[in-house]
Amino acid sequence: MFISLSGQLGSGKSTLCAYLQDKFGFEIFSTGAIHRKLAKEKNLSTLEFNKLIMEDKSFDVLIDAPKEAADRVFNNRVLEEENYASKEDALRELLDRREVENARFKEFYGVDCDDYNNYDFVVDTTESTTEKVASTILAAKDKAENGERYAKYFLSPRSLRPSSPFIANKRRLIALADRYRYGEEPEVAILKINNAFYVADAAGYEAAAAAIRAGIGLIRGRMLRSEGVTINPRAVDIEKWEKIVNHKMTKRNRQA
Repeated sequence: MFISLSGQLGSGKSTLCAYLQDKFGFEIFSTGAIHRKLAKEKNLSTLEFNKLIMEDKSFDVLIDAPKEAADRVFNNRVLEEENYASKEDALRELLDRREVENARFKEFYGVDCDDYNNYDFVVDTTESTTEKVASTILAAKDKAENGERYAKYFLSPRSLRPSSPFIANKRRLIALADRYRYGEEPEVAILKINNAFYVADAAGYEAAAAAIRAGIGLIRGRMLRSEGVTINPRAVDIEKWEKIVNHKMTKRNRQA
């Protein structure tokens, strides 16, 4: 059995791989570990190395090729990451790396990493434990192998964005949260626009808000077609949603 993992920079892929290896005996092959090793050998940051291999495709061939090297590098990996002067510097470099890596994958492999149609399963690691993410992935894998239907998207309700006006009825939220605590699984209709997930309808707002109230870290998402959809929530709806999810949305995430 093979499970191929991909994800945004800093999303916890290496931690998840280590957990799967430790708990279930998976053999790990990490192209990212080889990538970091080659960058270190050339005394380059990961971003600088990404820019270099945009010009020299031989590095991608090397990363794709070695089976034994992938296993050895991953298992002997010492957690050495770039040192950043501030969180802002770290965020800036991560965004730059993501842009360069996506461009390289499109050119070299013909794959858009941001197109979720390329994936069998998508899980949000924002607020979930490694154990919960692993169990969610393995449950979907078991259903797929048995020919059963499964939800493709599992998202943190706090990661969702408002797309339209909504009304939060406190009494209804309390009742719905109680149902979730006793085993009913929340599901939210979602839209994906500019790599952000938006709640698509009023029922979704209730489900997400109630899931937060019930302390549920992951909820099922049902993706709707978003072609031609423009998201422009009112400031009052953004503020209302920020109170529900208990964090401020950045200016970048307030609009699509």
